[in-house]
Amino acid sequence: MKVSGVDGLSRGDLTEGMMAGRDPLSFIPFNQGADERSGGRVSTWVRSWWKSRKGIDFGGMPLKAITKDNMFELRDLQAARLWILPPATMEVVMELLCEDRLAHPQWPHVFAVPRLMTHFWRKDLMKNADLLFTVPAGVPFWNAGQLFEPGSRALLQQFLAWASNFPPVQKCMEASDDRFPRLDDGEDTTNATDLEAIEASTTMHRYRSARDGDHLMGVPFECDLCSFRNVSGRQPIFCDRRDQFTLTCIRRVQLDVMWAREPHTVSSNWARTKADYQMVMTNLSVSPEAFLPQLGNTELRDRVGMGAALATLVTSLRAGRNSTNIQVDTMRKTRTWISNAHDAGQEYSCESVVGLDRAKQYVTSCHTFGKWYGRFMRGARLRMGMVRKQNEALTSSVALAVCEVAESRWQLSSDEEMRENLEDTVCFMLAAMGAGLRGEEVPLLSMEGLLAFWEESRLAADRFVMLTLKGRFKGEVDERWHLVPLSDNSRSGLPFRQWIGRALNRRVHCQGRSKGWLFQNKQGIRLKFGRYDPTFRVLIDAARALHPSLLPDIVETGDYSLWRSPRRVAVPETTNQDVSEKVIELVNRWRKKEAAKGSEPGLPMRQIYTQCLVEEGDVQTVACPEATN
Repeated sequence: MKVSGVDGLSRGDLTEGMMAGRDPLSFIPFNQGADERSGGRVSTWVRSWWKSRKGIDFGGMPLKAITKDNMFELRDLQAARLWILPPATMEVVMELLCEDRLAHPQWPHVFAVPRLMTHFWRKDLMKNADLLFTVPAGVPFWNAGQLFEPGSRALLQQFLAWASNFPPVQKCMEASDDRFPRLDDGEDTTNATDLEAIEASTTMHRYRSARDGDHLMGVPFECDLCSFRNVSGRQPIFCDRRDQFTLTCIRRVQLDVMWAREPHTVSSNWARTKADYQMVMTNLSVSPEAFLPQLGNTELRDRVGMGAALATLVTSLRAGRNSTNIQVDTMRKTRTWISNAHDAGQEYSCESVVGLDRAKQYVTSCHTFGKWYGRFMRGARLRMGMVRKQNEALTSSVALAVCEVAESRWQLSSDEEMRENLEDTVCFMLAAMGAGLRGEEVPLLSMEGLLAFWEESRLAADRFVMLTLKGRFKGEVDERWHLVPLSDNSRSGLPFRQWIGRALNRRVHCQGRSKGWLFQNKQGIRLKFGRYDPTFRVLIDAARALHPSLLPDIVETGDYSLWRSPRRVAVPETTNQDVSEKVIELVNRWRKKEAAKGSEPGLPMRQIYTQCLVEEGDVQTVACPEATN
């Protein structure tokens, strides 16, 4: 102040500094940046620590100086920014900084600003900077003999995909480029009722942000950068596309882990934690370390299975059959192969836990069986939901119409190959429908067994066809024979003997074989249901054209398949005829263990396979509880 003449002016001295006619900017150089005032030494010093000892730029990003010549052309600048402009421009510079961070969040920023006109920039810069420090006058690159004010430096590094710095857990938000599937994505709420609108508003932000207390819900929490270091063993390169996407995936995994617990559970736990802590500290002379655990991970390693979770998560972007993306149950296959590969590697453990009258329980260190990974899978399931598209049930009336169409074509055709295809398709359908078989079980029909019982069952007082299946069914460990009788005089009137007899006749008299599988190719390999599905759907279309009122307009032919359509009708038909539930489950070989997989919560497997069948306005069978109205 003395050299500039301001101090003397207060005492009436008009002979010093600016009052003597000297340029005011020579005392307070608002128009010069730090580099200009230091002769280029400041930028040289910044670049010295921006590069490693091996000459590699920090994060793999070169540092480009922002000057008055390129400050308005940042959209074309593909590099980290070194802001080294005069203090007089800082008001405009801060506006450019905010715009540039929104448009290019991947680029870090370094500021070198003399501490002048700080009311234009210091407050905003301190809010956004990850690191702020002041360089005192007298250092080699900032000579005190040439300066009247010390300088300040701010390092602004954007570690996350779109956030300015690492926020606390309660501000952990979904990344802006998160494109992972959500259950409520794409829902049309144009015609939603008030109640539906309220419900949508409560779920709009689910799975998108964390809540207070999520970091204390029984599983470890680490920030995105620490998690990246754990799985990659290095710092992220923020201009690298794969590193950016990895950070986005890490954020998605973290949110899925957190949202495995409902908001009320988290808030209750957090409120009790704070209340108990305050009470302990108020009434007891106890150090917090005596009852509070130490949070965080002191080692640079993946201790929870973040790598496996990332590999599982990224598969959810694959296209699905019945929805835009694959289902959670399909995504689980990644977990299966990772756990299998783990046990096949160096971490295999021979330890096991054996209980009386129970199967062995094995000890494993695989992360996919851990609590944290289990939370992730549950959170992903809640976020993605489940789109279940079952095969349409094949009713007796539809099956009879299919037999009618097939019989007509069989009688009119002289092509033996076409006849054989019709015989096999209808035989496959009737066997699956009559015995309640899955599509993969029908090919277990044995020629030898069918022929052994054919004459005996035909001459019996109550004529029947004995289906003989040889092999291992679901839930069984040994191969065995399964014998299922089908009455010739059933209530539905399905012609079991006619079509099965035609198939046997062709194999015995035309093909000259009496052993092997009923459905097999020339090489003796069993044929799967997919071999007959196209013909089956053609017959469904023909039956629909012959009887327009047979199927509702909403039902598509593609919904029918020999995989489950014949089996699904077995439950409604028997339920409608008051057949005992024990008999149904005995014939269909269901177990309580199976009922827990794939069924709706709270519903037994029998009700999952029960469908509301309407024919001529009358309900034929019992419907599922959710469909009764």
